[in-house]
Amino acid sequence: MKNYAWSIGIGLFLARMILLVINSNNSSARHREVIAYDPTMPLREEYTYVGGCYCPYDLDSKGYKCGDMSAWSRPGGDRPMCYLGDKYEYPPNY
Repeated sequence: MKNYAWSIGIGLFLARMILLVINSNNSSARHREVIAYDPTMPLREEYTYVGGCYCPYDLDSKGYKCGDMSAWSRPGGDRPMCYLGDKYEYPPNY
């Protein structure tokens, strides 16, 4: 019985050591990329959405940049979140 418990203990020790070696070799665990917060950074890649003009950096159906024709630029109506600095406005409670 003692030999069985001893072999289980050695097996668990070896498994832990293997996991430590694997985790120490993982470069993503040691190096993390730090990205500065920029409120004007688009939420998605520019020019990837073609068709409707939700954000100024979207393209219209002809392939032109929407700019001031986008829903984000126009007052009133729909207010999509296009940039990191945009805040979602909840409807008022009635």
